[in-house]
Amino acid sequence: MKEVEKPPVLAASGGCWFQAPGVIIHLSIQADFVPARKAHPVFLVKALHAFEQHLIAADIAFTVD
Repeated sequence: MKEVEKPPVLAASGGCWFQAPGVIIHLSIQADFVPARKAHPVFLVKALHAFEQHLIAADIAFTVD
């Protein structure tokens, strides 16, 4: 995924945006944020083994669960 520039009016609030074919992710900053105990993002990966090999090649740590 590539980071994309936020519009100037939104950039001042922090956070970042990412985009890839068919995927857009907006991450925000909230000082008083309290995460839910079981909330998490989910990504559907069509070729999981190939994705794991990509992470290994990029030296990105991950855990299979």
